[in-house]
Amino acid sequence: MAQPSQQPEPSQQQPAFGVISNMDTTPKHPWKRYIARMIDNFLLMLVNLPVFVVVALVAGLLSDPGKMEGMTGNYLMTVAMGGLAALEMVALETCLLATWGTTPGKRIFGLHVRHANGEKLSYREAFKRSGIIQGMFLIPALIPFGVILNIVLLIFQRRQLLKTGYTTWDKIIQGQVGPV
Repeated sequence: MAQPSQQPEPSQQQPAFGVISNMDTTPKHPWKRYIARMIDNFLLMLVNLPVFVVVALVAGLLSDPGKMEGMTGNYLMTVAMGGLAALEMVALETCLLATWGTTPGKRIFGLHVRHANGEKLSYREAFKRSGIIQGMFLIPALIPFGVILNIVLLIFQRRQLLKTGYTTWDKIIQGQVGPV
């Protein structure tokens, strides 16, 4: 007589890496998420603007633009400032998502980032999510014609969000963006 297999019931099985169980696959509002991110970026820019002006003055960009060897110097300064802003955004977004579960932009639209069970992200998960987003969109922006790649990435993520209910970074951390 054959023994029944000792496999756990489907509801008790752990999902494979990258597969989200219990994930709300109801189509999300990609424009709310996009505009929320733009609001967050704008708020960070407002905070950073005085710092960037001081750094540019110290570097001589505003006082003597020719001092930095023209376009090459300006490009390198832009890359450095963009990298600094991205690192700041990762740090700030990590703290906000791990403590409040939302950012100011997401809060305006009534959105939060949580696990399917409703728990907030850990600092590690929030850092990973924010780092993926910043890396995915900052690195292409640093290369010539990278804006085209950014547009393609945005279109791909929007299609994936509408089709499956989550983006690449939601899937990796097994989190979801939903109403507060």
